[in-house]
Amino acid sequence: LPEADQEGAARREVVALRRAAGRIALGDDLQATLQEIVRQARAASTAQTVLLLSPVGLPRAGSGHESPLATAPASALAPGEARVWAEGGMTLADLALPAGAEGGGSGGTLRAIYPPGLRPSGDELAFLASMADHAATALQAADLIERASLRAGEQERARLARELHDSVAQALYGISLGAKTARATL
Repeated sequence: LPEADQEGAARREVVALRRAAGRIALGDDLQATLQEIVRQARAASTAQTVLLLSPVGLPRAGSGHESPLATAPASALAPGEARVWAEGGMTLADLALPAGAEGGGSGGTLRAIYPPGLRPSGDELAFLASMADHAATALQAADLIERASLRAGEQERARLARELHDSVAQALYGISLGAKTARATL
């Protein structure tokens, strides 16, 4: 690529990474965050379609043209690994989300689909790997928020149970004292 094109691509990638990181930092809705990550990845890359696939290969978020390759089985990759291959005249790049997403295992795959005759460069694969990192971070943050919410609910129920038990115990003690006083008076 000419130097001006490389500069423009680098600028688009930096903007996409900054926007994705900002979205994660805001703690917005997970689906909206994942959708923004794939939208930014597609806008800053030469891919015609970018998808985020769940660990079982179902699309979670996508941006770009509809493609029958969107549902092609995801590559069996180690977290953080990438695979580029050709299928149906198109080039696909699968990047496994890093470990730690969704309870410690792989959080799925970031898939980029390229038009015929176009392959991602090493720099573009590095950029897509960074976007996969962002998606993994968003998934992990959502998982932590959900677990914290569940724990807070459990703690609140335990506190209410203690208070209820204490108030019932106090009421019974008061009734017992009243009965003893009444018996002593009679």
